Amino acid sequence: MKKRFTKFTLVFGGGGVRALAHIGVLEVLEKAAVPIGRIVATSAGAIIGAMYACNPDASDVRRKAGAFLDGETFKDIENLFQDRLRGTGGDIHSLPRLLLRVKRFLLATKAAASPGIFETEVLHTIVDSLLPDVQMSECQIPFAAVAVDLKSGRPTVLDLGSLHDAVVASCAIPGFFPPQLFNGNLYIDGGSVSPVPVLEARSLSDSGYPIIAVDVGRDLESDVEVSNALDVVLRNESIAGFWLKKPHLEKAAVIIDPDVGQYTWSHAKEKDALIETGAKAAREALPVISRYREESSAGILSRIFKKIRNPS
Repeated sequence: MKKRFTKFTLVFGGGGVRALAHIGVLEVLEKAAVPIGRIVATSAGAIIGAMYACNPDASDVRRKAGAFLDGETFKDIENLFQDRLRGTGGDIHSLPRLLLRVKRFLLATKAAASPGIFETEVLHTIVDSLLPDVQMSECQIPFAAVAVDLKSGRPTVLDLGSLHDAVVASCAIPGFFPPQLFNGNLYIDGGSVSPVPVLEARSLSDSGYPIIAVDVGRDLESDVEVSNALDVVLRNESIAGFWLKKPHLEKAAVIIDPDVGQYTWSHAKEKDALIETGAKAAREALPVISRYREESSAGILSRIFKKIRNPS
């Protein structure tokens, strides 16, 4: 008898350039024939997840992401970011995203006149370069992006409508990009509330799938030095992020945790290293995934035999 294995829901967290590690995870899971029944993702993870949901070919996702990062469009966006941050002490090439968030306060004179430091077109350009303009219902793997409803303040699963617009809404980092209109509501980056949206994934109708959660965020270090107000603000960000994602990760069947905390936007050209780090973490998780699949298969066979012995 051919074995039947349960499918998994794959949940991708946000993390800027660190989301490239998701590609390595996809490569390993694909090679191991781990069946993915749904992808739920937020922020930068939503871009990688949506690319794979459209065309479940990890090598194609790697190729497209690499071509974008090596291309003129990405270089122009980098230059624009650097230009907007000039004079504020912010530097896209030397500071992590957490520090850039702090710099929002220094950019108040620019931000006060608009809902974001950068125009919506910048975000659309990034997503346009990587995703087709299709409906989510057209994805080969069911996909959902998670964003935060600006009015209600609640994390929301976006699984109907334009794939492109849902991903843009999920990536709208507060203060940096304007809130994005999707199906009549305004949304901001889902990672601000659900860094690894496992709970949102469990709320879907096929939530019976066990969840593989991929966390590309930074770990909460315990030996940090706090010597000034800026250190305190950064530490507060780290602590808040840790406690935000903790209840999500506790509900995952499998956690893949690539060691990518040291990577920032300045490491975009180190894409191969980021991808390999994700692949390494996924390979380490395969024994756990395999055991889960074996247990699920045994459970299926047990139910079949029980039905044969006790037909109703």
